[in-house]
Amino acid sequence: MHGNFFQRKRRWGLSILALLGLWLALAVPAWAEEPTALVKRVSEQVLTQLRNHRDELNAHPNRIYAVAEQYVIPHVDFAEMGRWIAGRNGWAKSSEEEQKAFIKEFKTMVVRSYATSLLEYTDQTIEYRPVNAAGKQRVQVESFVTQEGRSPLRIDYRLLAEGENWFLYDIVIQGVSLLKGYQAQFTDLIRQQGLGAATKRIREHNRGRTEG
Repeated sequence: MHGNFFQRKRRWGLSILALLGLWLALAVPAWAEEPTALVKRVSEQVLTQLRNHRDELNAHPNRIYAVAEQYVIPHVDFAEMGRWIAGRNGWAKSSEEEQKAFIKEFKTMVVRSYATSLLEYTDQTIEYRPVNAAGKQRVQVESFVTQEGRSPLRIDYRLLAEGENWFLYDIVIQGVSLLKGYQAQFTDLIRQQGLGAATKRIREHNRGRTEG
């Protein structure tokens, strides 16, 4: 059942999923800053904003959606994610219109999930590991999240270089790839019924969240 995946995704913990939005919040030229330093600096900037506006966001939770729309979407490569989810053949066989429709609904699902999770962030400690990005098109930034009374949680960020900027296309939590999770959820459906069927399923999920 497709609902199981959405439930498993929520069980990973909203405070962990929040990390997607934390470091994607500001546009920064990729080559001006080493990737790990970039991830750390932007995270700290966004955490400061969350702390400073906590009462306002708690009183008006829907305002966090606008934050995600403004800051997160421009720095995630949803087309790359779509190609991974659909598979090479599934993506190639779909029309440009079908691809755009899929990306639109997929964006909505991801943004709503992660925007909501931002509200649940507490004061975990985050350690970032350096990475050598020289001459590379793809890098993985390792981080470890610690909270009192709990074992460290490893979160890896996979980034793709495009022009002068890095774009996120996957997050790996304790060895579990979010992208592969989405891929497992939709690949068979796309192979059997086409990309439009996956778009319809995501649209129904998005409407359910809105109505709820």
